[in-house]
Parts: sequence; structure tokens; C-alpha cells
Amino acid sequence: MPGGFTQENVGYGSYLLSATDGRQYAPGYTCTIDASNDGCEYTVSSGSSSTVNNNPNLRMVSLQQYDGFSVNAPIALTTTGPEQNTTNEGKPFTQTTYAGTMPNSDLYMASVGVYPFVVVEEDLAKATNGFARAMNGTVIKQEPLTVSGQSAFMSVISAKDANGRELRLALLVTHKGNRAYMFAFASYVDVTSNEQEFKEFFSSININ
Repeated sequence: MPGGFTQENVGYGSYLLSATDGRQYAPGYTCTIDASNDGCEYTVSSGSSSTVNNNPNLRMVSLQQYDGFSVNAPIALTTTGPEQNTTNEGKPFTQTTYAGTMPNSDLYMASVGVYPFVVVEEDLAKATNGFARAMNGTVIKQEPLTVSGQSAFMSVISAKDANGRELRLALLVTHKGNRAYMFAFASYVDVTSNEQEFKEFFSSININ
């Protein structure tokens, strides 16, 4: 990049397409080659990435710029749209969650909640504890951070899935105005993860 081009002939299977110039990292796209799809094209442009292939059912998604924030992830984060929720105090809010799962089962997630009041730093602990409870997990480590000039908390959560398999989750929560933002990476402890990818995920977060 910029202007780079490469082409590779491969057999049937699923492949993760991605690009980097050594400083910036474009989120990846998983392409499946089979009898119904004999090729994929992955295009990267400044500030965003896009993917196209010859499958007319492929839905185009933005890979970097989301609702009020941007983040780099090694896989496209997609959403089903905003959902209506209610706080513990009975106040309504909307939450939009974006998520993507890697071939090794690692999960990347980002969400934005829009509230009818200004979100303050004290609300970040409530959000973290609520997330941990929803996972039936326990916060085992936490530290304060600053993201885009806003206060934030980074937490490590230990949890187990329905089958008793152990998970570790890294959760970053922050806020701006009447919005709360959550960014999470989850991995089973018996799975080998790409440390560079999830570090880039958290370090690239920008609140607009």
C-alpha cells in the first residue's frame, strides 16, 4: 500500500484476506472458495476497507468506521441494528452491537449505547459489572485509561461457557456525552490467539 496488488491461486477452503503497510492494519475478510464461488477480491482504501467477490449475495459492510467511533479489527464487525433496552433504573436506551468471530473462535465486539442522559465516569463501573454478570463472569483485573480524551476502564473477566469451557475476556468501556462504548475481545484459554491483532484492536479505538 498504496497502489499494491497481489494475486494468488488457491484450492477450495476458507482464507483470511488482510493488508498492512507495517504501521496501519486493515481489518481482514474471510473468503470461502468452493464450487459456487471461484474467487474473491479484497480492496483497501485510505480510512476504510471494502470487499467484493462474484457472489451476488455478499453484503457490503464498513470495516472501520462505525456509529460514533472507529476501530481496527482483524475481521469485519457486523450488526443487526439498534436494539431497545432498559437500564437498572428503568430508563430506556438503544444499543447497537457489532461483532465478528475469527476462524479459531476468538470474538471481537464493539457496541454503543445511546441514553437519555449524560453518561459519567461512575457509569463505567456499572457497565463493566453488568457485562460481567451477563457473562456469569468475574472481574479479575481492572485499570483506568484515557481514550480519545475520555475516561475509560480496561478489565479482564474470567467466565465459563454453558459447557464449562473457560473464557478470558478483555473489556474496555468509555463514554462521551450521552453515549457509552464497550469494546471486547474474548478467547477460550485453550485457544492460541494472535496477540498483535487484539492489541491493535484496543489501541486503535477512536471516539468521534
